[in-house]
Amino acid sequence: MGRIYLVAILLGSIASTYLAWTSGLKIHWSWSVALQGLAFAWITTVSMAYISVIRRRIVQHKEWMIRSYVITFAFVIFRWLNELEAVKGLGNFVERGPTEIWVSWVILLLVAEIFISYKKKM
Repeated sequence: MGRIYLVAILLGSIASTYLAWTSGLKIHWSWSVALQGLAFAWITTVSMAYISVIRRRIVQHKEWMIRSYVITFAFVIFRWLNELEAVKGLGNFVERGPTEIWVSWVILLLVAEIFISYKKKM
């Protein structure tokens, strides 16, 4: 399962990078930066999880996988945020999109970090 997940994230990151610098750039440069940031976070977290499991550091592997799942779930959160009426009132799709992309993973990643840190102290 892990190898399938790893390959899926690799392909998704490549696709996200491609979209960032083609479709995203056509919308606005801020879209490209936001999508590229998400792709970088995605591939980084899964790479760190892979390196951790190869080195038999299972606790670190689990922590990096939590982060990776949060980044993966960001795509769902983005779609949900984009449909909220309260968010639609903040501007048009081109204006609010990059912020939605960042918010969709940064806030959840902060919550995950708090959870991981709290769990270490117990």
